[in-house]
Amino acid sequence: MTNILFTTTWGPYIEQFFNTSPTDIMNQRFSRGCDIFTLSGHLHMNSFHLIAQNIDSPSVLLEFPKKEDFLTEIEKGYDYIGISFFHNQMDDAVEMCRAIRRKAPKSRIVLGGFGAAGLEATSTPEKIKEFCDHLCHEEGVSYFRKLLGEQVDQPMFHSHLPKWGTTLPMISRRSKGQTPVIVGSVGCPNKCDFCGTTEYFQHRRIQLMTPEQVHREFKRLYRENPYIPQVTLLEEDSFADMEYMRELGRLLREDSEFGLAYYSFYCLASMRSMSKWSFEDMMLTGASTVFVGVESKYAQDHGYCKTAGLSYQEMFKGLHNVGITTSGAWMVGFDFQDRQNIEEDLQDFIALEPTTQQLTRVCPFPATPMWRDMKSQGRIKENVDWNSISFFGGGGMDPKNFNEHEVMGLIERGYRELYQTHGATVARYLDVNLRGYAYCMENRHRNEHIGERGQYHKRMAFTVFPLLKAMEIYAPNNIVRKKMKDHRRNYLRLIGEPTTFQKWQEKWLIGLSGLNKALDVISPRENLISEESFKKYIYSKPAPGWPERPYRVERPGGEKSYKRFQKSQGRLRNIMVGLQAFTQYLDKRKGVETEKELLEASLSLM
Repeated sequence: MTNILFTTTWGPYIEQFFNTSPTDIMNQRFSRGCDIFTLSGHLHMNSFHLIAQNIDSPSVLLEFPKKEDFLTEIEKGYDYIGISFFHNQMDDAVEMCRAIRRKAPKSRIVLGGFGAAGLEATSTPEKIKEFCDHLCHEEGVSYFRKLLGEQVDQPMFHSHLPKWGTTLPMISRRSKGQTPVIVGSVGCPNKCDFCGTTEYFQHRRIQLMTPEQVHREFKRLYRENPYIPQVTLLEEDSFADMEYMRELGRLLREDSEFGLAYYSFYCLASMRSMSKWSFEDMMLTGASTVFVGVESKYAQDHGYCKTAGLSYQEMFKGLHNVGITTSGAWMVGFDFQDRQNIEEDLQDFIALEPTTQQLTRVCPFPATPMWRDMKSQGRIKENVDWNSISFFGGGGMDPKNFNEHEVMGLIERGYRELYQTHGATVARYLDVNLRGYAYCMENRHRNEHIGERGQYHKRMAFTVFPLLKAMEIYAPNNIVRKKMKDHRRNYLRLIGEPTTFQKWQEKWLIGLSGLNKALDVISPRENLISEESFKKYIYSKPAPGWPERPYRVERPGGEKSYKRFQKSQGRLRNIMVGLQAFTQYLDKRKGVETEKELLEASLSLM
C-alpha cells in the first residue's frame, strides 16, 4: 500500500513584522494592541488533514517539525512526501526538497499551498522539476485522489480537525484547544485581485461538506463540550450561497438537543452577500462572529464589488445590534490611497468599532492578478525577499504613495487607536453580546429561536464580565474607562448583580492585571514569542468509523511538557470548581440561585 508523508515546513518560523509568531493570529492581528489584555492563541494546518481523511492510503502528518525531526522521518521510506507552505516559507521548502533528494531519492515530492503557487509563477517548469515531482495548484483532495488512482468524485467528509485556541496570557501562557474547525468549502468567486485564496482555486467555491454533514459534526462537537464558545466554519463567503446557509441554519436552529442556545459559528462573508439577508435572519443561522473585509472606504469605487450593498456603518451596526460580533479587516497600500485621504480612511474604519480587527498591508501575492499587473508595469522587484511576503508586506512591490515605514506606522497606530477609542477586544465582545441579549429579550415573543439565542448571549456575557473591572482600572485613558463603566451598568441592568464567584474572579483578575503591568516594565511581553510544538498525526487505514477520531497524535519531545500543562490546568480548574461550589452555597443562603449553564460557562475563562 502507498505510504504518504505530509508536512509543514520545518521550524523555527521567522517572526512577523511586529515581532510576533506567524501561528499566533490573535496576538499578531485580531487582538493586537490591547496592552495586557491582548489575547494570544494558536492554530493548526487543516489542508493535509482534509486530504489524509479522504484518501484510501495511510499517511503521517508532521505539524511544525524541527529540522532534525523532518530528516529522521523522511528516511523511513515514503512513496510520496507532500509539503504545504506559504510564500514566506519558500526558502525552507526548497531546502527541505533538497534534503529529500539527498536522503530519500525514491520518494516523490508534491508541493502545495500558496507558496507552491508562488513558485509556479516565478520559476520555469525545468527549475521546478529540480525541487519537486508534482505541484498542486488546486483543491488538494481531488488532486491526491487523481495522483493515487483513486475515485475522484466520491463524497468528502472530515471530522476531529485539531482545535485552535485562544487565551489571555495573564491567565495561561499556553492556549488550550477550545475552538473547533469545520471546513465547509474552499475557494471564492469574488475575484479580489490581491487575494491568494481566490486565485489558488481559480475563482471557484468548491463545496467539501453538505449542510447535513456540517450539522452532524456540530452535534458531535457539542456533545463533547456543550460550552464551546463557537466553531470556526471556514469558507470564504458563507452567506453567498443562500440555499446552503439557510439549510444549515435550519438544521442548527431546529436541533432539539442543542439549538441556538448553544450552536454558534465564526464565518467569513462579503458586504455584497450579507446585504441580501436581514440581520435577524443571519443571527438565526447560528452565526456569532463574521469576518468582514472592509479593505478601504474607497474600495467599492475602485472595482472591489464584493463591498457593494449596505454601507459599512449600516452593516457593522446592524450585526452588533443582533449580537453578531465582527472581525473587521482594513488594508493600507492601495494605489488609490495617498497621504491626503489615508487618515479619513483609517478613522472611518476605527469608527466601525469592530470587535476584533485585522489591519494589514496590500500585498500582491504571486500569482494573483494584482501581482501579474504590477509585474507587467515593472513594479515587482526582480530579487524578491520571500521571507518578507506576508499580510504585512512584501510581494516585491513598493507602495505607490507611501514610504515603507509610513505603511507600517499606520498599521501600528491603527491598532493602538482602536484600543484607545473602544477598549480591548474582550470588552467589545462583552458589549455586542449584551446588545444581542437585549435584542433577543425584546423580540423573543415573535420566534422561540430568538429567545433561545438570548440564552447564548447571556452565557457569553456572564463568562467575560469578571474581566471588566480590570479593564476599567487599567484602561488606556478616561474615554475607555467611561466605556467600561457604561458596559458594567448595561450588564447590571440586563443580567443583574454579579454572583459571589464572579466578584472573586474580578478581584483575582485585577490582581493579575496589576502584576502583569509591573512585570511588563521589567520584561515586556512583546519579547515572548510563542512557538508551536511539534506534533505527529498518524492516519492508519482503514480508519475507525465516525464518530471516532481517525488519527492518533504523538508529541515527540513534547509529551512531558504537554502533560504538565494539562495537569496544571486541571489543578486550576479543580480549585475554581471548589471555590465556585463554596460561593454558590453562600449565595443560596442569601436566596440567590444561579443557572447551571452560567456556572458551567464561567469556568471556561480558566
